[in-house]
Amino acid sequence: MLPIRLYLQDELQVIETLAKDIGIGGVRVLSESPVPLSKPVSLELVLGPGETPVHLEATVVWCEPIGHAKSRHLGIAFSQLSVKNRERLSGYIDQLAIRLSSTAS
Repeated sequence: MLPIRLYLQDELQVIETLAKDIGIGGVRVLSESPVPLSKPVSLELVLGPGETPVHLEATVVWCEPIGHAKSRHLGIAFSQLSVKNRERLSGYIDQLAIRLSSTAS
């Protein structure tokens, strides 16, 4: 799983969590706190040991409880990806797909 920090805009709250799914358009994360839909957030993704974190602007597009637990999944859509960040994310996703396909064989 990918470590991630969510900075809720206009608030001092920072959510440190793990990404469950990631794609070029967004990410699904675990959260102990509800976050309002359409809430703008800033993300910090650490794609690997020793790598500079990727900083992204995004919006919460869905929030779903996990069974009876206090936790929930948040769906977050990236916005305004720079070419550099798109390339870094794409490279990470490609490497992840290669690792997953080699472990499935």
